[in-house]
Amino acid sequence: SFNAGRKLYIYDNTYGNTDSANPRYFATFRNDDPVGYVIQDYIAGVSGGKLEIGFASSDYGSGNSSLAQYANRGTLISRNSSGLILRSTPAYGYVYDGITFQAGWGDFTPERMRITGDGNVGIGTTAPHSKLQVTNGDVYVDNPNSGIILKSPNGYCWRVTIDNNGNFVRTQISCP
Repeated sequence: SFNAGRKLYIYDNTYGNTDSANPRYFATFRNDDPVGYVIQDYIAGVSGGKLEIGFASSDYGSGNSSLAQYANRGTLISRNSSGLILRSTPAYGYVYDGITFQAGWGDFTPERMRITGDGNVGIGTTAPHSKLQVTNGDVYVDNPNSGIILKSPNGYCWRVTIDNNGNFVRTQISCP
């Protein structure tokens, strides 16, 4: 059906329409079923590989714990494939600032994590200066047998953990 302000509007109005036109939306895919799931499939070739973008209603999977975990969540899934690539490439004249991850509520959700164009990962910072930078937070290792692995100049690898008295313990291990 036609809806002013959209280039493409696909809608199943089985459960009624309460949506108003928003000119910022290029396409809308909607399923008003209270336990519904909206899926967009992008399929290429004959092998069955596809990219799925979806969103599950808040009651999705009611009574089925394996499906209920997806309730009220958006998904980006690569099925029958070798993996998923997230890529952000600058267009001519634009400044490249990597891939950003936002989590929270509202249109102005703060950035929580960033992967820069040179491969640095920042958590709590928009400008990480190393391969991993955590700002205003801690790194928590909850397994006492795990720790931080460091490589010494002579090529040996060492796992650094902590004992019950708070002392650092270093153990030589095979390099990963």
